[in-house]
Amino acid sequence: MTEPIPIDQLTFGVELEVIMPAESNGDRGRTALADRMVAAGVECAHEAYNHRTRPHWKIVTDGSIGHANAEVVSPILRGEDGFEQVRKVCRALDAHGCRVNHATGMHVHVGARDRFAEQIGFFKELVRTYAKFEPVIDQLVSRSRRARNSTWCQPTPFTDAVERATTIDRVIAAANPNGRYAKLNLTAYHSHGTVEFRQHQGTTNAQKIENWVKLCLRMVAHAARNTERAGTSGEFVPPAMPLLPTPPRFPPSGGRITPPTPGSIVGLLTTNDIRRRWGARNLVFTHVDAVNHRRPETRAYRNWRDHYRVGITMLEFLREGGNLDDLRTDVMRGWVHISDSRYSEVTPDEQARRDAIMATHRIAVERIRREHAESVAAARTAWETARGGGSTSAVVRPPTDAAPATLEGLLSLVAAVESERAYFTERQMELN
Repeated sequence: MTEPIPIDQLTFGVELEVIMPAESNGDRGRTALADRMVAAGVECAHEAYNHRTRPHWKIVTDGSIGHANAEVVSPILRGEDGFEQVRKVCRALDAHGCRVNHATGMHVHVGARDRFAEQIGFFKELVRTYAKFEPVIDQLVSRSRRARNSTWCQPTPFTDAVERATTIDRVIAAANPNGRYAKLNLTAYHSHGTVEFRQHQGTTNAQKIENWVKLCLRMVAHAARNTERAGTSGEFVPPAMPLLPTPPRFPPSGGRITPPTPGSIVGLLTTNDIRRRWGARNLVFTHVDAVNHRRPETRAYRNWRDHYRVGITMLEFLREGGNLDDLRTDVMRGWVHISDSRYSEVTPDEQARRDAIMATHRIAVERIRREHAESVAAARTAWETARGGGSTSAVVRPPTDAAPATLEGLLSLVAAVESERAYFTERQMELN
């Protein structure tokens, strides 16, 4: 069993969902909030909806809390400097009049790819620890985030499928069968190289954020002490296959066009009806009947060139930085739902474009598979060499199973310091 990692060596990031004040919401309000954070000494920008990790704080929309509100997302943080940035951000949020309610949450990402890229035992031990102490952790958060009360953070079970998994991908699939909306979201490892803790309710209280982040970091540090549990003891476990690029999707050919209604796409994307809003994100552009008349050096020109293309969905439009303010339904002659039976004709030029995209996709997939096969061969050679040298002694599992399923048991297991123990003990009493 290795020594635990000091938590100030681990990286983290936070996502804070907040309700904007009525007099300062929407795009203008988010821009004003970004300006306030810059004035408070934090580099920040208001951006269109996206999942990119930035070197600065960003303010974006979040569909779960309504387009008028905001999600404040940090860059990669570490140690005391990171917590000081969180304090400045919280002061700016309070000064701007932001608040939280039962619909908002706080998510914490902890860096994993750089340290634990091929350590299947780390992922199993983290799931084992969280699942064992989930009833205890439930007592540290508001009632809206306990058990199965929240759609956005469902329980993460430690099942036989997790125990038997022989690759990291299989651990993730078994622990998060319904995707990322789990209390412990391991699917973030593929998209961001992190493990994500989604259970905490929304807050702008810097002390609550700091203590919760430290608890998450300590659970990761504890899980990192276990690098075995890779299936059967002594068995060779190949490196996990990297996430393959998503195949391009195109509307099928040979049908009729559904004409757009002016303003309807923007209306659907901003409606309060969550099901209609999410359904609208699968709309696919089929025709653009206009010429880019904007100045080449402007952002509007770039948005038009990059996003007004046949075959892209509205979800992709938003993820790639598309701005609803630049979206003009009057220049689109057709759009369809990705699951709809109504579709548009494909011209020879469009078919050639699609063929080129598919060829590029196949080349990328083949390259990833070839590089993975080479890494498996190298890992097997190293494993066989180490085995021949007698250096494959079993690692003792940290005593997660033996620890009592109480708050004190959890805090002792993760080596929490006295101030953190006092905080969480008080928090448990306060909430229950």
